[in-house]
This record gives sequence, C-alpha cells and structure tokens, in this order.
Amino acid sequence: MKTVTKLILPIVLLCFCWQVSAIEIDKTANIEDTSTSIMGINHIGLSVKNLDETLAFYKEATDFKLVRRAKVSNNEDADALYGHDGVA
Repeated sequence: MKTVTKLILPIVLLCFCWQVSAIEIDKTANIEDTSTSIMGINHIGLSVKNLDETLAFYKEATDFKLVRRAKVSNNEDADALYGHDGVA
C-alpha cells in the first residue's frame, strides 16, 4: 500500500499543479469557485491487489465518496482493456 501511495500521489500532484510554485488549499471552495475549465473528475481507473483496503485509504485520505461499485466478468471490453481473457 505504501508503494502505491508513494507512486500515485506525486503523479497526481504533478498533473494538477505542475505550474504552481505554492499551493494554498481553501477547504470551503468548490468547483463553482474556479476559473479553470476543469469541471470535475469523472473517472479514475486503478488496478490494485486489495480493493477494500484501497477504497478505505482513498476515502479517508481524500474525503471522496464511493458512487458505485460493480463486478465485471465475461466482458470482452474488460478482456481487451487488460489484455487477458476471462478478466473478473
């Protein structure tokens, strides 16, 4: 888990803050307060060993809420995406 955190967190920070020299967070701000064209994050895909542990970590670390959780099996699109047959 620590390895995943060490790898993902810097990448996420770089993606959103690559031109910013200092970051000040206003916890009361929301998407309507921004002048950027980013309207929100629709989808993030991660491959993890333990989904329950990962969900617990991100929900606590970010205050994100789980919107939907689904199981996938016998799906040609999932097989093509991951390059394996029988992804579940």
